[in-house]
Amino acid sequence: GTGTPTVPLFDSLNAAAAHDRREWQGAEARLAMRRVARQGEEASALVECAAGLTTSELRAILRRRAEARAALDFDAADAARLELAARGVHINDKLNRWEAADGRSGLVTPFALHSRGWGAARAQEGARPAPMCSDGIARRMG
Repeated sequence: GTGTPTVPLFDSLNAAAAHDRREWQGAEARLAMRRVARQGEEASALVECAAGLTTSELRAILRRRAEARAALDFDAADAARLELAARGVHINDKLNRWEAADGRSGLVTPFALHSRGWGAARAQEGARPAPMCSDGIARRMG
């Protein structure tokens, strides 16, 4: 009958599809393993960078960045941030925290323009100070 020849055909198609699926899954697994190995190498390099940075050196750079921000010297503050990033230290200003790739972490000095006297800094430059709004944030009017 007609049912007998189609069963071997479907069996062979199913076997071919299963073989292709296994090969594809194997290729996916190999790619994933390469990706993990590459990420591991990158993480190791960052840990080595952070590990080469003593806690006192780290604190000195963080202090230099905080002082630059307080003085509104954002170029110097950005340079300190980039120096830390290159050495495996990430700064999260929203959370006021830093984290090194080697597992160390800590707090950074919070910064707010209105609390550091943005208006006063502008006044020193000869401009009129920015008025403070009811929420305590200095804004330029007009």
